Amino acid sequence: MWSGLWRHVVFSGTEQPCHLLFSQAREAQILCALPNPTHTGTPQRHPMTAHDLVHPVYGPKLPHALRGAAAWNVFQHLDKLANEGKVEPSPSSTTLLQEYRTRVAKGDEHVAVESRSRGAVQYKQQLVNNVAFVLTLM
Repeated sequence: MWSGLWRHVVFSGTEQPCHLLFSQAREAQILCALPNPTHTGTPQRHPMTAHDLVHPVYGPKLPHALRGAAAWNVFQHLDKLANEGKVEPSPSSTTLLQEYRTRVAKGDEHVAVESRSRGAVQYKQQLVNNVAFVLTLM
């Protein structure tokens, strides 16, 4: 069923696995959905949570039952983009994000992707609803 995701395609002259192209496309959608102050002409950057970005990234037809998983996916992309310096957490979110990264490094079961325990779900909801990111200004 999933074998098609692991096929390779030639894109821009280089061969890449399809799942990487899909991931790069999702990251581009997330970056485009974040308000860009250089385009709006306002110097303020409006932080957005993963929860805030679900609708602009996935669209209005995403079933309600999948919104939590979509928000978690967006959060993980945002964390990766933050590590790459493309986005940054809002000042009020820095402590919560650092706590999350520490828990990941320690192998905490509440942050494992496959974990669906009540505590894990509540922790992930706290992250997607409270950790906000902004575009990094270069």
